[in-house]
Amino acid sequence: MTLSPANIIEIKKGIVTSQIDGETVMMSLENSEYYGLNSTASRIFALVEKPISIQIICNQLISEYNIDFDTCYLQVINILEDFNKKGLIEIK
Repeated sequence: MTLSPANIIEIKKGIVTSQIDGETVMMSLENSEYYGLNSTASRIFALVEKPISIQIICNQLISEYNIDFDTCYLQVINILEDFNKKGLIEIK
């Protein structure tokens, strides 16, 4: 699936998370796998706790960090594609 700014992203059910030193550690109850996220991926994961578009994710990150839209978008897409491969999110 090719992602676009209009796609809505949300965390799949069955993902258990915890914060440790500003980073997110999570477990998928579906596949019993543990995952650790760096601070950037943790922030994106926090934003998708409720359904949200990729456009709004990028807008929020741009307001928080000194980054342009194109760079932000590419990084967000890479992280979301990784989340999707691991079965952590749903894309609508």
